[in-house]
Amino acid sequence: MQQELTDKEKHTLYGLVRYPLSTDKHLAKLLSLKHSTITAIRQRLHKSNFYRSVVIPRLQNLGCKMLVVIYTNFSPLIPLEERVRITGKTIEVFEEIFFSVGEQEKGFSLSLSKDYATIGRINDIRTQTFGGRGLLENEYPNMVVFPFEISRIYRFFDFAPLLNKHFSLNIPQSGDMPNFGTVTHHDSEMTETEKNVYTLMVKYP
Repeated sequence: MQQELTDKEKHTLYGLVRYPLSTDKHLAKLLSLKHSTITAIRQRLHKSNFYRSVVIPRLQNLGCKMLVVIYTNFSPLIPLEERVRITGKTIEVFEEIFFSVGEQEKGFSLSLSKDYATIGRINDIRTQTFGGRGLLENEYPNMVVFPFEISRIYRFFDFAPLLNKHFSLNIPQSGDMPNFGTVTHHDSEMTETEKNVYTLMVKYP
């Protein structure tokens, strides 16, 4: 059953998404609500699974050079369960894939890669697997590559405008949202301890 949110809850959820790094005190000031109200609503929304906190690593600062988008049309003659069984053992095991979704006749994935050779190898295996098992409909998987150095990221997992419209909040949208997709070069290398902590922060946000 769909749970209806109050106006204050809608504004708070929007604020949590729009300003994910803000404290409750700062968020209360931005939304013109009481500090205690924001804290209580945040806890209630989280407990009711209206949002979750994740840590998205900026891997482009650690050597990842490109975002890769792959879209595939599958043969409707192959049952979904069979396709999932095949791809789960040969395709989805690649660490470069961080988002993958599919249904009966379509598949879509997002990957990060440090070079064309790595992503090309994965796509070759994908094509051989799909083609050899008769999973493809008429064409090979479609691959589009966006090198970070020459690509502009217009929106990076920003759901705030969608919530603003869905809740009819009519909050003016300013351009002060940080671009978390921007590449920032760092001269220093991570220590082994820093790598372990960084990995665990992403795994257990």
